[in-house]
Amino acid sequence: MRQKIATNIVKNATLSIFIIINLIFPLANSIELTPLNAFSVPYETVIYKEKPGIIFSESIPHDTQYLKIRDNEVMFIKSELSDYEIGSMHNKLQLSPIQFLKSEPDDKLFMTISRIDEILMKNFKITIFMYHRFVDIPRNPYEISVHQFEEEMRYLYENGYKTITLGEYIDAVYNKNLTVLPAKPVIITVDDGYRSFLTRAYPILKKYGFTATLFIYTNFISNGSGALTWEELRELHREGIEIGSHSLSHPNMANPKHRGYMNYDRFLEDELGRSREIIEREIGVRVRTFAWPYGSYNQTAIKKAIELGYEGLVTVKPGSMTINSDPLHIRR
Repeated sequence: MRQKIATNIVKNATLSIFIIINLIFPLANSIELTPLNAFSVPYETVIYKEKPGIIFSESIPHDTQYLKIRDNEVMFIKSELSDYEIGSMHNKLQLSPIQFLKSEPDDKLFMTISRIDEILMKNFKITIFMYHRFVDIPRNPYEISVHQFEEEMRYLYENGYKTITLGEYIDAVYNKNLTVLPAKPVIITVDDGYRSFLTRAYPILKKYGFTATLFIYTNFISNGSGALTWEELRELHREGIEIGSHSLSHPNMANPKHRGYMNYDRFLEDELGRSREIIEREIGVRVRTFAWPYGSYNQTAIKKAIELGYEGLVTVKPGSMTINSDPLHIRR
């Protein structure tokens, strides 16, 4: 049952004096989930304990005077109604007591909520990991020991990170919608198509409930004991692994020596277009992303990739991504 609502005047050293409607829930696990990014409500919800709090919004009826919220992993942001700093992202907080501030006029509040959304999108960062081959003893920078990979995945799992595919990230970027992503997302990418992904890495990913995006160059597939087969790739896809293109033959796509007798446009058509067609035919899935072999590309190659319909182009440049990052220059 909803407890009695009383109006209080609350004074805080870091806050202005607000008129607050008190609402306290006895059990956090009985409170419904409140979505973000729905901004048709003429209310601002201020949630805090003894320390500065956070601001949420939800699309609710005009006459609603309370809001139910449950989420242990919330985003702390800076209030646009006052000049105090609220904190860093993804901190934990207890959800009781919860207090609500009714704000007016409606048009002013709507602009405030829109600015809050921009702050959330600006500060939301995603790390993309890159791997190639999984072995017992690494002998070059493209190999990682199975033990080290397990340690890295365990760390992510124990610290509350959840994996998404590159396609899920791209959808969020194009739609400017954070609500489709977990609170602490990471992306696991694996290049080339070595069979060690299936035999060594995938069991570890499955153990922690993780997924990955696998970039393959098609001339390598089903070509020797070290490579994945098309049937194995089909099974991985059925298990939730995303498949992207890593070219036809893994060339340096910005280097003229790989063009041979063909003109450059034909070369790009083959490496970008034919590889995509082969994957789509063999696996029966739309290929949306391309990872540049050796991280090498130029503006002509980017233009051709866009022309062929790729939505995400992946580099080897270090750095994290945000909701406002360019999906045609993905860092990892």
